[in-house]
Amino acid sequence: MRQVIAYLLAVALLVTIGSAPAFAGEPAAAPKAADEQTAEPAMPSLTAAQKQELAQIYREIYMKKELLIQKYREFGIISDEMARHWSERLKARYTEVEKHGFLPPKRDCNKKGDRKKTD
Repeated sequence: MRQVIAYLLAVALLVTIGSAPAFAGEPAAAPKAADEQTAEPAMPSLTAAQKQELAQIYREIYMKKELLIQKYREFGIISDEMARHWSERLKARYTEVEKHGFLPPKRDCNKKGDRKKTD
């Protein structure tokens, strides 16, 4: 009988502790004004030398990925059609990055449906 009572008290204690709200050490920050929420940090502009350096790195990555796709095709891992499709997608991505000056895309990861559909 004592074991049952001890067990019930332990369960009640765990339920009580588990259901209590957690309090952080710092109070919640005040809500930001509407204009502060929508303001995005400005993307830095790159110098010509910086763009050239990034372009070179992106070209090297592009060439290595193309080589990898061709090796996959050569070894029979993917079909010729799949290799062509992957190469086209890789080229489209490279031209998109090049068009934007080799800067990363600005996306708010907290918004649903932010990414472009690539169907």
